[in-house]
Amino acid sequence: MLTTFAYVDPGAGATLMQLVLAGTVGIGAIIKLKWHSIRSLFRRPSDVHDDSLDTKIPELATEDEERTI
Repeated sequence: MLTTFAYVDPGAGATLMQLVLAGTVGIGAIIKLKWHSIRSLFRRPSDVHDDSLDTKIPELATEDEERTI
């Protein structure tokens, strides 16, 4: 019969939990920063620029126009 004596203090568990959480947050930050590059890898070349997404800025009223409230 093999007897093993092992002790893991609470600090080791907290360190392991911190490592897992920091890795998860780090991967999330990298994905957020590089999202455009990642997304462009999976898009078709014809979808690179979609004209329907362009928004036009409405023209401002000129001084000659009467403004009613």
